[in-house]
This record gives sequence, structure tokens and C-alpha cells, in this order.
Amino acid sequence: MTGKAIEIEDVSFSYGDIPVLDHVSLEVPQLEFLGIVGPNAGGKSTLLKIILGLLRPQQGKVRVLGSTPRRARRNLGYVPQYPAFARDFPVTVEQVVLMGRLGQGRIIGGYSRRDREIARRVMIETEIDNLAQ
Repeated sequence: MTGKAIEIEDVSFSYGDIPVLDHVSLEVPQLEFLGIVGPNAGGKSTLLKIILGLLRPQQGKVRVLGSTPRRARRNLGYVPQYPAFARDFPVTVEQVVLMGRLGQGRIIGGYSRRDREIARRVMIETEIDNLAQ
């Protein structure tokens, strides 16, 4: 399956009178990686929240996997950054990848066998399976 994973066209967003995104347009092909870098308060988190459907742009269009961000949400995994995260906290790469499965089914009881299979497949496809443990 090829095509566009993310399509953003002329998106603008402001918090009150403070513009954060101003006429942003970009396309991300499926099976590609995207790095979003920039200064603090540069709009990176706002852009991600718009892609995830957590915020609505005040202008422009966003399509994720061919649908609106809200409809695509079930097919997305998102692991937010927590500034208070303790760097010495014992967590494995596999556990971080599994965090992307949160909200994909079970609410109680941990990860399913399917969640673990998907995480393992993703780690193999991205060539990080050697870091799993």
C-alpha cells in the first residue's frame, strides 16, 4: 500500500492572539519517517496534536491515512514526551513501542498477544528488534 500517510494543506492555528502555525503544508508518504524539529514553542506539539485530531486547525485541511484525523485515530499510535520522565527509570524499547498500542482495544489487563505481535513486527521492520530487551 502506497500513498500519503499525512496530508496537511494551508494549516494555521493560534492560541488566542498568538499564532503558532501559519499556512503550513506538507505531505508524508506512507512507509516514510518524519522528524519534526524546531525551537521551544515553535509549534511542533501543536502540529502533532492537529495530526492526531486532538486540536482542530483554524484554517486548512488535514488528512491522515486518507481520512480525517479523528477517524484515523484508531490506526495511530502516539507516545507523548514527558519532561519529568526519570532517565534512570527501567523501561525497555519493547515497552516504549507497546505504549503506541494504548487505547487500541483493552482498557484493563495489559497488552494482548496481538499487541505484542504487532510491536515485534514493527521493531523488526524498523530494525530495532535487537534493542527490545
